Amino acid sequence: MNLRLTLLLLSCCFALLFGEEGCPFCSESIIQNQEIYRGQHWHVLLDYRPVVPGHLLIIPTEHHVTRHEISKEEHDELFDIEKKIHCVLQKRFGSDIEDFQYEKNGPTLQSVHHFHIHVLPISKEMQSTYEKVKFLTRLLILPPKKLSIAEKEEEKRLYSALFNEC
Repeated sequence: MNLRLTLLLLSCCFALLFGEEGCPFCSESIIQNQEIYRGQHWHVLLDYRPVVPGHLLIIPTEHHVTRHEISKEEHDELFDIEKKIHCVLQKRFGSDIEDFQYEKNGPTLQSVHHFHIHVLPISKEMQSTYEKVKFLTRLLILPPKKLSIAEKEEEKRLYSALFNEC
């Protein structure tokens, strides 16, 4: 059996066995701890182990395992939130940010079985192939550093203010 199929089967088994129970993105304490913006159907969270400055997560308020489970209304709001995040990150980082990478997690290769999107601001220096390869290599070898409580609180304060401006 190939790796992708194995991971898919394990993911489905996990979802069937545990469902929403034990899901960190369904935990109100985690949401309150990391949330910087709340829409009607979505939360925007600081990633507690950011791989780049400005690494954010977009998660639905309802427990969905895949993007295909979200409603049209949720999808429409997601589009608006992604535009708002673009505004926030442009204000935060200015012209240093060249692009944004949106990694939409499906049921395979994810550690949390609740649909979520990683938002990774890509700086101009990371645009080159060499920098991307170096960045990915660093990610695989050195796991990202966890934010301290003080760092997290400062980032939450900053991003909350920026979301209010956008």
